[in-house]
Amino acid sequence: MAVVVEQTLPYSTSELRLEDPHRWSRLFPLMRPSIKTLDTSTGHTVVVDTALARSKEVLFAAIGTVGNFSSKILSESHLSAFTTEQPGKSTLSADQIQMILKDNGFPIQNGVVVVRSSSIQNLKTSRGTVELSVEGELRLDHVLSLLSAMKPEIK
Repeated sequence: MAVVVEQTLPYSTSELRLEDPHRWSRLFPLMRPSIKTLDTSTGHTVVVDTALARSKEVLFAAIGTVGNFSSKILSESHLSAFTTEQPGKSTLSADQIQMILKDNGFPIQNGVVVVRSSSIQNLKTSRGTVELSVEGELRLDHVLSLLSAMKPEIK
């Protein structure tokens, strides 16, 4: 008996459109019907999960980088919003994410936690928001895992 193995070549970055910032905003609503995409005045597309609009817990949002999209963003259902950043474009602040959530009917009085993939690690707090910048997508995945594992009474 013989087994014939044929080499397969992976898809190229251009074929997968990894650098397209609007890729997930088009695909993700097909996977989860409660998803709504919003375009901001700064040219960013923010994806919000309307199923969490009645949540009484702290809201979580994630900001990843184009081409290095975190798998946790796709698999976790506790994220109220996510977006991707593009090199050379302005970034969305935690306050802007909070306003987007508020304008779309999310209860922000319990607070909003924004986790951002960045080149430096940083923590900022302001009126009801906590913005955590972590180095790289792997650390972003770890933080999102920890946040999803929290008990509801801690949130």
